[in-house]
Amino acid sequence: MHSIEDAFLSYATHCRPLATESVPLPAALGRVLAAPAQARTDLPAFTQSALDGYALAYASLAQADQGLQLDAAVAAAGVGPGTQVAPGHAVRIFTGGMLPPGTDTIARQEIVRNEAGRIHLDAPLRLGEGVRRQADEVKAGQTLAQAGQVLDAGLLAALAMAGVTSLEVHRKPRIALLVSGDEVVPFGQALRPGQVHDANGALLQAWFAERGYHEVSLEYLPDDPEATRQRIAAGLASADLVITTGGVSVGDKDYIPAAAEALGLQPHFWKLAQKPGKPLWFGSGDAGMLLGIPGNPGAVWTCLAIHVVHVLDRMEGRSRPRPCWLHGTLAQAIRADAQRTQWLRVHQHVSSSGQVLLGPLPAQESHMLSNLASTNAIVRLPPRDIIYAQGEVVDWIPVD
Repeated sequence: MHSIEDAFLSYATHCRPLATESVPLPAALGRVLAAPAQARTDLPAFTQSALDGYALAYASLAQADQGLQLDAAVAAAGVGPGTQVAPGHAVRIFTGGMLPPGTDTIARQEIVRNEAGRIHLDAPLRLGEGVRRQADEVKAGQTLAQAGQVLDAGLLAALAMAGVTSLEVHRKPRIALLVSGDEVVPFGQALRPGQVHDANGALLQAWFAERGYHEVSLEYLPDDPEATRQRIAAGLASADLVITTGGVSVGDKDYIPAAAEALGLQPHFWKLAQKPGKPLWFGSGDAGMLLGIPGNPGAVWTCLAIHVVHVLDRMEGRSRPRPCWLHGTLAQAIRADAQRTQWLRVHQHVSSSGQVLLGPLPAQESHMLSNLASTNAIVRLPPRDIIYAQGEVVDWIPVD
């Protein structure tokens, strides 16, 4: 068996970022930058008021015993700078308004009295108070985000503010899903004796849809070697990544590894020291890339969270491919597996003292899914012939 470390080294070696494309900023949510994103304009774009108040020249305050003459002009947000403000005068200004020529300081309205067209200050001011200087935050041409960063809502807002209209990102992978097994019946069809409702197709389609993958196909593989080869070939021709479920173990009808190799894919690993999901198969070649996941639905769910997400992140050029492990405390004792890394479905919560507690759930077998209603995290237990005690610190990741 291969180790988990072997698998992730193999992904790093063989999963290359896909080609790039330019997309409008509003369409870039969740995409991965393929090139640094730079500001197109200064931030602030012009010198402006940080508050509602009165714009004045600080030097005028030295001779303002009788107050400052309030001009009729108003410096509102969204309009130009207006006319020159003479010494000893002031103008009304609002937050975001462009600082008028001849002024350098803003008196907030809470400290100002307006008496017969002249304003008087009830508190001292500092030179430049209330003013946002042009380019104080960002200069045009400054890099705001690096290649490999994921474009979330906050980053898109920052880029939009800096005048960015389009972004160079990696293309999202096209995915071909192949669910194998004569016993697996697609959604909505009646069962015959010995058949089961398809959970894997529903799981895979929902998982990819949640994450914004739109070019995803789903087909079913009969237990037939030639049909398996043909449908894998079609998937490789149409997609960047083929994901199969079932058909990768050592049964008489597990045809996927042989079919993939017949199509020119080189196997990088087969059978991992993990539980669930031991018979995982990964290979690639000129024809494409295939990840063969064992058919038990619990193993499929786990492999999506641990392996598939990592492969996709590498194909999209993400600088820190997931999973990214956190530390938490076991809420109860649990026996580890001496030979295999164990992936435990757990319920994570925070105690009243702020401690992250991880409670292993029942029904952990690879064919079981009933505990997913309570699962919000996965715990990683390295292969050790021990019992992890309650209160021991372990690695975990959140799951959606």
